[in-house]
Amino acid sequence: MSVTSLCKMTEDVFISASSDKTIKLWSINSKSCIATLEDHSGGVYTICKMTDDVFISGSADKSIKV
Repeated sequence: MSVTSLCKMTEDVFISASSDKTIKLWSINSKSCIATLEDHSGGVYTICKMTDDVFISGSADKSIKV
């Protein structure tokens, strides 16, 4: 597994994309994972913040998710 992309969402939250097909939300203050998303069937290689609570992701499974 490797982290392929990082993006700051809010002052306390950033997200990571990974080749293990997951997206994780992390709390900067608590230094812990607060959620794991597993909607892609291939490695996730890019993430982009749209608003404070919306992001898009792109995957090796040839899909984009919002």
